[in-house]
Amino acid sequence: MDIYEILQDMDSINTYRFLSREFSDTRKKMLTSEKDKELFDLIKNISSLSLKTADNKVEFLPEIKIYDVRTFSIEDLTDYHYSLLKSLDLSRVPLIIKARICDIIWCRKEDFTFAKSAVEAYFELFNLWFRDNDWLEAIDIIKRAIDISAQTKQDESYNKCCQTVYNHIIRIGGKDSGFLSMTLIEIILKQRDHRDFKKIIDILDNIISINTDNPNKTEQAFLLKCKVLNKMKKKKEITQSNLALADYFVKYGENVIEKSELDACRAQYYFEKAIKLYRDNSAPEKAEKTHKRLVEIQKIIPKTMGSFKIPFNGNKIVKNIKQNMENLSFEESIIRFTQMIDFYKKEEFKEKVIEEIKQSPISHMFTKNIINSDGQTVFSLPPLDINHLEENLSVLDMHICNKMYEFQSISGNMYIGFAMSYIKRNYDVQNESFDFIIDDNIIIPEDRKEIFRLALRMAFQGDCYGALHMLAPQIENVFRYIAKEAGALTVTLENNGTSKEKVLGSIFKLPELIDCYDNDILFLFEGLLNNPAGANIRNNIAHGIMDARQGCLGANLFFICAVTKLLAISSKHCLEIMINSPELQTFTNPESDIVNIQE
Repeated sequence: MDIYEILQDMDSINTYRFLSREFSDTRKKMLTSEKDKELFDLIKNISSLSLKTADNKVEFLPEIKIYDVRTFSIEDLTDYHYSLLKSLDLSRVPLIIKARICDIIWCRKEDFTFAKSAVEAYFELFNLWFRDNDWLEAIDIIKRAIDISAQTKQDESYNKCCQTVYNHIIRIGGKDSGFLSMTLIEIILKQRDHRDFKKIIDILDNIISINTDNPNKTEQAFLLKCKVLNKMKKKKEITQSNLALADYFVKYGENVIEKSELDACRAQYYFEKAIKLYRDNSAPEKAEKTHKRLVEIQKIIPKTMGSFKIPFNGNKIVKNIKQNMENLSFEESIIRFTQMIDFYKKEEFKEKVIEEIKQSPISHMFTKNIINSDGQTVFSLPPLDINHLEENLSVLDMHICNKMYEFQSISGNMYIGFAMSYIKRNYDVQNESFDFIIDDNIIIPEDRKEIFRLALRMAFQGDCYGALHMLAPQIENVFRYIAKEAGALTVTLENNGTSKEKVLGSIFKLPELIDCYDNDILFLFEGLLNNPAGANIRNNIAHGIMDARQGCLGANLFFICAVTKLLAISSKHCLEIMINSPELQTFTNPESDIVNIQE
């Protein structure tokens, strides 16, 4: 048998969806010519590619691509492969293979003859393939036929393809149960010829009226209606349509929350969309009214969210802290306290982030919203593509910072708080108790030493909330001080001649600071103080968001410990105590079963 007989035999099995797995070794052995065997393998590889069309462009994608591993790619084709393909009698190969081969040669070699053949093959394939209840793949086929005919100025073919799509729109009339009508309308709206837009508006209005229980379909219909109205240059009607969509979102959101408070997150989503539409379409009163209602709904969200159970053995934690701190002087106990955390290494947490995404890639394909205790979204963490990490390092840094925040919160709640309570119970803590860590400290300016004594005393007497309000701005000043000492300019000069201190985020990025100080420490404190994906302590304090209860929990306690450790490693007296104290040379780690996190 020759290659054409083999292909036609396969075509009889699956006429329009040609699958690479049908190219079996058994069929290949039936070929008598070595050239036909080469063509068999080549067409098998080509048929494994998937077609993706967007914005008048086409991509032929490998069947499988996971990180750096992939199957056959179009980039693997050589000039010899193209010469083999051009040697084929395309009139004798199945239609879908003909369309694929012609399109690839047109795209890669810009041969107009094959562009014309590709359009003809795609159009014929669409008419054979398209069904009202089976159309997803056929849509890509007709879009590709339109794109190629438009690019190559095949006006007759272009008009024929567009008219075929338009005829289906009118025939179906928006009565399909899915998104078929709107998908076809979307195709027509991208084309240069103008059809009867009034009929399309009527169809979209019909879709809106019969799909009030389907917000996704209703929203899509409204958005398409605005695109049509924009083509018709009717600005007033566009505003009216957007406001109608906003009203719909409010009504739908109210229905959602009325049925079940467990759906408060869904209701929030629709109210947020409505508020944006009101604001963008000159309806500020409606926007404010809807926002007030949204705040009420957001308060319900924390009550409906699932939680993690974290059983832990408090007795074992206390026992471990006692083992490490018993019979120590106050100075030794503070240094021991700083040994309870490490300054996280950015590279280690980068690996944790990457490994977590590899283990659960689907769950990391979507934005992660961080909400506060009132149910309001305070930050949206974008998804991370680990195949292209270098293309968006800022997003990677946010994910690393967020992962650190998770560990900081657990460490603060599970261990640091108990250790601070132990010190409070067993020592008489006064301002002067911290002379050993403050007096000779090279990173504390002379005029800031008293406030550091006061802040540390408050923290270890149990007033962490008050201590944080002093420590956050003072640690910010410490990094400004270090940067200045390294020769950095920490102020800006405005056009009107005034000078302003640079914001904290800019301070952490000063090259002089980066060059002279431990970059892991800088990254850690930037996350603790100023990164919305992390603890964001400095901003929470500056805006009065943090309350007294939050001040004694999680990452806020970790921050106090990290500040104490930062000061300790910068103090000559502390270094002498660490070197000369036998008790500080060993540290007993807690038992592994102290904490058991469960969903």
